Amino acid sequence: MNNRDRISGTLAHDKSYDHYGIFEDFWPETIPRWVTQGYPEGVDPADYFEYDLQGVGATPDMTPFRDEGAEVLEQTDEWIVTRSGWGAVLKNWKHRSGTPEHIEFGIKTREDWLPYRERIADVTDPARIDVEGMRTALAKGRTSGRFIVFAYASIVETLRASLGDVTMLESMLLEPDWIHD
Repeated sequence: MNNRDRISGTLAHDKSYDHYGIFEDFWPETIPRWVTQGYPEGVDPADYFEYDLQGVGATPDMTPFRDEGAEVLEQTDEWIVTRSGWGAVLKNWKHRSGTPEHIEFGIKTREDWLPYRERIADVTDPARIDVEGMRTALAKGRTSGRFIVFAYASIVETLRASLGDVTMLESMLLEPDWIHD
C-alpha cells in the first residue's frame, strides 16, 4: 500500500489501510539535538520516517501591524517580552523554542478590534503568503509519492493570536457576529 492509497483509504473510511498516516512536525531544536545523538545529518525527517503526508501551504500572515515588527518591552538573558503586531504581549524564551506566555491581549472587545480590522481588510497582499515555499513543498510531495494536503492553520489560530484563548472562546459563544466579522 502506498502513501496516497493509505490516506485516501483512511479518508474514505476504508478499513483496509495498513496503518494510520504518519506525519510530524518538530521544534527547531529537535533535529540538531538528534544529530548529536546519532541521527543522520542532512536527512529530512519526512524521508527518514517515511511520512505519508506532505503539507503544502501555510497560514497567511494576517498580522495587521507586521511592518512595524515586534516591540521589545522587557528582556533578560533568558526571556524576551514583546508586543506583537496584534497588540498581544508575549513572553518567549530567547535561546529555545516553546509556547509563549500570554501576558495580555490588545483586542478584548469589538471596539478594540476595529483599528486592526482596517489594517487587514486587504488580504491580497502577496507578501502575506510564502508562494515559493508552497511550490517547493508541492514539488517534493509529488516526487516523494506522499499524499499532498494544503496545510492551513485556520482562522482559529488567527483568533488566538489576536484575542487570546479566553476572549476568543467567550466571544464565540456570546458575540458570534463579532467573531464572524
